[in-house]
Amino acid sequence: MSVEWADRVFVPDQQVADSAAMAWSWLVPGSWRIIYCSMFGTIFIEKESGEICALECASGIVEHAANSEAELHAFLGGECAGGLPPLGDPVSMLVHGRI
Repeated sequence: MSVEWADRVFVPDQQVADSAAMAWSWLVPGSWRIIYCSMFGTIFIEKESGEICALECASGIVEHAANSEAELHAFLGGECAGGLPPLGDPVSMLVHGRI
């Protein structure tokens, strides 16, 4: 059975995004918004500059993930509808440069 990106990454509703943004504002200063969350506990945020970072909620590590939302969106397969091969932990693989 193949697991698609749509099964791994989702767009949080506004209330969840606002709550998470408030909870993590101490770690990620400045203006940013949440664009995707993953079932692995990663929050993808877009900074004011357009840079996309991955915030690993379990460790509190924030790392560069993409240069823009369009770049991340393209990597995730358009509308997060899949099209990518099944991977172990794709978010970690993306963030750590193994994809």
